[in-house]
Amino acid sequence: MFLTPSHMSIGIQLADMIAGAVWRFYTHDDKKWFDTIKPSFRKNETGVIGSFGLACYPKRGWNGPIID
Repeated sequence: MFLTPSHMSIGIQLADMIAGAVWRFYTHDDKKWFDTIKPSFRKNETGVIGSFGLACYPKRGWNGPIID
């Protein structure tokens, strides 16, 4: 485990911001920041993100939004 103040770990704040935007989209249907980062996610040949560029676990019982 790597423990250090977040300002000393390059990229961790960006990762936290992205994770927060994804979390708010899934838990509160808040698309404000998710729509901004959505084009950056990896997509399959038909343009779908879900289960390709973004995976949610556990899948069993998942009732959240499907991203396309």
